[in-house]
Amino acid sequence: TLFIRSGAYTTCDLEDPHFAIHSTIIKIIPDDKIVMGPAYLSVADIPTPLVLPFGLFPNTKGRSSGVLIPTYGESQIAGFFLKDGGYYFGMSDRFDLALRADIYSKGSWGAKLLSNYKKRYGYHGNLSARYSEFRIGETELPSFSLEKDFFITWNHMQDSKAKPGSRFTAKVNAGSSSYNKFNSRISSQYLTNTFQSNVSYSKSWRWSNFSANLRHSQNTINRTVDLNLPNLVFSVNRRSLGDLKKKGGKRGPLDNWGFNYRMDASNRISTFDSLLFTDTRFEDFNNGIRHSLPFSGSLKILKYFYLNPSITLTNRMYFRSIEKTFVDTSDTYAPYVRTDTIAGFQTSTDYVFNADFKTRLYGMIQLKKFPIRAIRHVISPSIGYSLRPDFSENKYGYYKTVQTDKIGGTETYSIFNGGSNAWTGIYGSPSSGKYGAMTFKLVNNIEMKVKSKKDSLTATKKIKLIENFTFSSSYNFALDSMNWTPLLMNGYTRLLGSKLYLRYSARLDPYILILNPDKVTKNVNKLEWTENKRIARIDDADWYLSLNMRVDPDMFKTKEMIQEKKKSRKGSKEELEMINNNLDKFIDFRMPWHINLSYTMSYLN
Repeated sequence: TLFIRSGAYTTCDLEDPHFAIHSTIIKIIPDDKIVMGPAYLSVADIPTPLVLPFGLFPNTKGRSSGVLIPTYGESQIAGFFLKDGGYYFGMSDRFDLALRADIYSKGSWGAKLLSNYKKRYGYHGNLSARYSEFRIGETELPSFSLEKDFFITWNHMQDSKAKPGSRFTAKVNAGSSSYNKFNSRISSQYLTNTFQSNVSYSKSWRWSNFSANLRHSQNTINRTVDLNLPNLVFSVNRRSLGDLKKKGGKRGPLDNWGFNYRMDASNRISTFDSLLFTDTRFEDFNNGIRHSLPFSGSLKILKYFYLNPSITLTNRMYFRSIEKTFVDTSDTYAPYVRTDTIAGFQTSTDYVFNADFKTRLYGMIQLKKFPIRAIRHVISPSIGYSLRPDFSENKYGYYKTVQTDKIGGTETYSIFNGGSNAWTGIYGSPSSGKYGAMTFKLVNNIEMKVKSKKDSLTATKKIKLIENFTFSSSYNFALDSMNWTPLLMNGYTRLLGSKLYLRYSARLDPYILILNPDKVTKNVNKLEWTENKRIARIDDADWYLSLNMRVDPDMFKTKEMIQEKKKSRKGSKEELEMINNNLDKFIDFRMPWHINLSYTMSYLN
């Protein structure tokens, strides 16, 4: 232990330091601390009026624990304060801990726990837990209030190389809605009114994936809290039937047929923060499970045609259902339909069948003696069919009928959908109404090859005249009238090296319009072809044109003009000569600029 009189403490390495803290008494305890009595700061050997009553400096290698000096100030609400005072624990190179506290002259106080942790090539993060009690006003007055608030922050990141195939991350920001109102120091915290959290874990295998998420969303203005505890997803990547056989051998017909699987499970609630820990029960959560199993394949027919059938099975599992009852009251009160939520496991299964039949046709015109060497037209026609049964039929049990008035009126409702004021399944319910439709689609693409000016005589470049121009419509066999849907036309193309973009669309109605007695137009089951000798009537159309160009300062100059020697009145003759001899090593600071023009036109009939 060293005792020094009239010494100085500095972190400057020079023999005559630029700055130092001078003191008449200094005590040095090796590998522990340095303590000094009254001291003053000097800069460039000039004493300053900055005086310290005492000094305490760490003198250890690595981490060290010690006192955290608080800051002082005054709050109009809580009075004079000391903030963030406490003690720091330097526990190890992987983990530390700080305990801090706030105290106010009018009785308010707060406590904080802060910690950082890190494992090299493993993970790192930080955790903070804060609690405060704010006394507003005088205890004896009716306006007195006591605000008890807390806030938790947790950030955790896993190194991507720590556990290949699995990953755990956390970002938690949750607490009382009024915590930042009384405890924030900066405006961004005070003005923040939404908090979100997500704790996630994911694991992947060769053929499947799993993820689990705990999500939280909070609004401090309306004091609502949305929780999803948890949200689970398990999926199986597409497996062909050929993969299920033994490895080896040539690719067979079964390789074109396959399936994939996905399971979703969720447990959600939306409530107010004041009710979250008091009146919230497990029965208040809305939960469910959904299984989805698509199966699809491909068949090649007569070498040029492809048939692609698919069927998608969907299963939903719930732990409650809806029961509606007609209540016939006395003459004083009108009758009504009561909606009850019934506890109990319920499940539903529905399916959709789809198939499309398609091919591709090519047309080519070759012009050898013109700048345009060839024009190619590609047509991709397809016919599809979709079938979905009516799952509101009684044999499925997913829908029920309830009386709605005294004269016998009824309505059909889903047992998984109670409306806005009752429980509703988070994954919906099987669809009602039969659907069986034939869809028609015709996709066009037109390109041409032109002679390239920059290359040899035989070189050509490709220009897309129409990238995509599609006609589509459908015919629903399940309807008793007006089976055709409107004919949709959509197209787009890019010209001038993608600088000019053109998009167009139109909707054509095959049925005529009439004006009913209420002066409202409506479609009727009469075709435009029958009445007006035209395929359809244009309902609406849109055209959109945009030009996006980057204008370079030298874009209109020749190569010789660009390489022209630079002239300037500034700089010496030697400097200009060096620049002109090395033009490629200098930057032209003239700024390029962009021009964006767009034009939209809409037509409504």
